[in-house]
Amino acid sequence: MSLVVCLPSASAETPNANFVRLNQPLSAFKLIKEIVERGGDGLVEPLWDGLPLNELSAQDQAIADPDGRGFSAVAGTFAALLADLGADKS
Repeated sequence: MSLVVCLPSASAETPNANFVRLNQPLSAFKLIKEIVERGGDGLVEPLWDGLPLNELSAQDQAIADPDGRGFSAVAGTFAALLADLGADKS
């Protein structure tokens, strides 16, 4: 699978080197990463980091397994224990 990037049609101008980087998947990923690290340059917005860990709550059984087929009491207890341990780190 490849990403096809068409160069802008400018009469005598040399295209931006970033267009060449966008033509290869690995260099395209690195380019996007660099742009996001610089603040996006008005082109890309960084992803939302989500809620802080201390504000996340464990899902109850009805949401985690709505059909009730794969949720055991042991798994629920273990998940609650992990959620409590994560909340204490903050």
